[in-house]
Amino acid sequence: MESLLRRPSPTCPADRQPLSREKKHLSGCPFKVVKCPNTGCTEKLTKQDLKIHSAFECSWRKINCEYCQESFIKKQKQKHVGVCRKFPVQCTNKCGLRDIPREKLEVHVRDECPATEVQCEYKNLGCEAVFPRSNTKSHSESQVERHLNLALRGLETTQHQVRALVSLVKDQSQKIERLEKDVSTVKDQSQQIKEDGEDDYELCSVCMEDSQLPISLRQSGGRRRRSYSQ
Repeated sequence: MESLLRRPSPTCPADRQPLSREKKHLSGCPFKVVKCPNTGCTEKLTKQDLKIHSAFECSWRKINCEYCQESFIKKQKQKHVGVCRKFPVQCTNKCGLRDIPREKLEVHVRDECPATEVQCEYKNLGCEAVFPRSNTKSHSESQVERHLNLALRGLETTQHQVRALVSLVKDQSQKIERLEKDVSTVKDQSQQIKEDGEDDYELCSVCMEDSQLPISLRQSGGRRRRSYSQ
């Protein structure tokens, strides 16, 4: 650089622009070699090529997913595609759909896919048939009589269960009535015992009062009580 500046009317060997010791040209020269600003990239190139490289060519540049708009490094695109919730995938049942957002695949297979195997709507009544969802209508139409028989049998079973429950409730009600009577009897007996206890207490009090009197008074009192009783 110093040797170039010592020349008369020095110019940049790259773009032939005038040079000066202020280095203003060097800082803005499009042919100056610089390092790519993207984190992780070690490429060095001229400033005039930097914009295209960093924006369109650098594998360390940041890009947005076209499906979920999440930002990630270009070289990690395949990793992101493998987990992107909105990336279109094909049905795992191979029903023909290939553009199902990954986040909706589970719902599609469970509730919509015509290739998903489902059980008959009369399974609780005894129909154990399993078939692709697309065959639901044909199965129902071909098994009408059998399904009706299963429904009638189920109704009979329910009726038996209802009768058994009614009988059980009736038995329990009778037991409750007997228990209520027993409780009432116990209460009456308890009240009678309480009243008898009070009478015994009064008699005992009289006896204790007599025991505290002189012998002569107790004997006269005893005679009086006997004469009263006679």
